[in-house]
Amino acid sequence: MQVAELGTYDEELTTVEPVGASPEVVGSVRTVGGPPGAVQGASKRTATPAVDIDLVYERRSAPLADQPWVFVEIWTRNTIYHLDGRLVCIDVVDQASRKSQGDHPLRGARLVGGQSRDGESIELSHPFPRPGSEAVFEQTAGRHVRFSQTSSVTRVVMRLRVLSVTPEQLLPTWEEVTGNHKAETIKKR
Repeated sequence: MQVAELGTYDEELTTVEPVGASPEVVGSVRTVGGPPGAVQGASKRTATPAVDIDLVYERRSAPLADQPWVFVEIWTRNTIYHLDGRLVCIDVVDQASRKSQGDHPLRGARLVGGQSRDGESIELSHPFPRPGSEAVFEQTAGRHVRFSQTSSVTRVVMRLRVLSVTPEQLLPTWEEVTGNHKAETIKKR
């Protein structure tokens, strides 16, 4: 795995465990949160990037459909929540041991955003929590909806997949697999 830094604000990069072909984590692209012209709390909003973007380069024929893609990672002090493209938590990992917590109650919950309290007001962020806020997850059971929040978020990482395919790596078409080719007429001279 090759890692190249692209202006990250932190020395720590998200690692990707290679499965099959080995992807490269090329680094974090720094994205600063906070709307332009924001006055109240502006220094708090720009001190830490709202979202890190990791570009993950892969060289293979196609993304593996049978393996879930971790699109977003929500980091707290002790835990990393792995979310798929639907923002559903597909895995919860203990930071110290790097082991999956298969029985964690937030597995299967959907991320709805973040919240932070500032005095009497609550600030909400959507679709992702910001560092310093709490991630809010929604769980439904029939007609009942339950919201749960994490401890304070330290990092949010969005992982963008860049797939490089050469013509030799393309999957064969159905016609090539089955041998169904259009009959060519042969002109006699």
